[in-house]
Amino acid sequence: MSDNKKRIKLQRYEWPDEVLAKKKARRQKMINTCIIVIVMIGLAMGGYFWGISKAQNIASGIYAYDGNKMSTVLDILSSQWYFADQVDDVEETLTDQALIGMTTLELDPHTAYMSSQEIEDFFASIDNNFVGIGVRVRNYDTYLVVDSVFKNSPAEASGIVKGDIIASVDGVQVADREYEEIVDMIKGEANTKVSLGIIRDDNECQIDVIRQQVNTTVDGEMLDDGIAYVELSSFGELTSDQLITYLDEFNAQGADKLILDLRDDGGGHLGSVVDIGSLFIDKDKVILEQESADGTIVQYKSDGKRHYEYDDIVILVNNSTASAAEVLTLALKQQVPNVTIVGTTTYGKGTIQTTIYLEDGSALKYTTSKWNAPDGSNINGVGIEPDVVVEIPDIITSPYYDMEEDMTLAYDSVNAINVQLQKSLDYLGYPITRDDGYFDMSTQEALKMFESDNGLLIDGILDKDDNEKIFMAISEKWALDESDVQKNAALEIIYNNEELDQ
Repeated sequence: MSDNKKRIKLQRYEWPDEVLAKKKARRQKMINTCIIVIVMIGLAMGGYFWGISKAQNIASGIYAYDGNKMSTVLDILSSQWYFADQVDDVEETLTDQALIGMTTLELDPHTAYMSSQEIEDFFASIDNNFVGIGVRVRNYDTYLVVDSVFKNSPAEASGIVKGDIIASVDGVQVADREYEEIVDMIKGEANTKVSLGIIRDDNECQIDVIRQQVNTTVDGEMLDDGIAYVELSSFGELTSDQLITYLDEFNAQGADKLILDLRDDGGGHLGSVVDIGSLFIDKDKVILEQESADGTIVQYKSDGKRHYEYDDIVILVNNSTASAAEVLTLALKQQVPNVTIVGTTTYGKGTIQTTIYLEDGSALKYTTSKWNAPDGSNINGVGIEPDVVVEIPDIITSPYYDMEEDMTLAYDSVNAINVQLQKSLDYLGYPITRDDGYFDMSTQEALKMFESDNGLLIDGILDKDDNEKIFMAISEKWALDESDVQKNAALEIIYNNEELDQ
């Protein structure tokens, strides 16, 4: 880690619309900055240049145009802009920038102009179709932490497990690199090797993985007592078929209860959610309504071709559960008996987009309608409130502060990092009496216990080494199945329902 204080945050998953929006925002910010600089230079030079341009304008008259402002401005910049010869294919560049600006809308963040590469990446992310190692990761700014390993993936074959911390890629330390850059370093050509520096149980080792094509949006396992656990990462073109494979396997093992994990599922294809909804909802029952701007409503109903029934279904959701995942959640809740929603309020994306491809391979993805639940309600901007609210501990969802090399915190100090320390120690099971940032005797004693348990200098003074060790301990504990409080709540609901039925 660097010597500068930084915020290390366990970030929620970003689904494709949000990643694209951030990239567009950064690009627009750079352009706006350039415009501001140019304007300020002009103002700083006083009225001299202004007088010249004004005189030239009077002499030449207002620039004539045919009513199409965009084509006129494009013509002027292409032919008279001083920097035009420094831009490759200036007309295409300016046109693309105009289209990005036109589709960057505060009212609708899901409408966007995409280059051919962006639209390819967008759908690849929905279908989870890429060449890589087959893991899902969370970003702690300085490290990537493996959150799950896909079945039958190169990562699984190489021995990578949930909770592993990726510290280097092919010998290059990833500390302080951008998330997208690290992911690109891990991806590559099929049948090529990537060497990962993995921190596990405080030890770092090198694990070589052979990259392969990965295409899976479903994961799951059979738990005890007839409970099947299935996780959908998105609603891709093959998700329904992949889900059927899992459900058939679990049902053959006697599954009669289901935990459906839609946390961090940002949605996907409309057809996919209809196909998946049809697996659980009786034939001809409504899965969703599509409402156009003119009020026209089209209903999508279950085809009833294949049907799975469970005594209990618990759906896990969080604030990154969005779009098609929200459609399925409400459809099952309203059309299937014995469904319980557990977690935190969902994202709240209640609109539907259509993609139109342009001749050069770029595309316009734009909102055409909104979707409503079977009962006609719409959750856009609101989200779905769970039946049982279960929050993730603050220390997991809040920023984690690193410390400078020479920084220490001790008894009687007051600091925001002390709040982090107290919440961390409490999460790790050490006795803490306060979490307000005042370093009291209980904080000191709890820290000494942690230092003793982890081979650190036992002085009750928080320093950089202590802070990093605590961070590692938190990530390791969070990787354990028993630490998933939302999944555990789902299991408890199922067991309680069984007792009531007896």
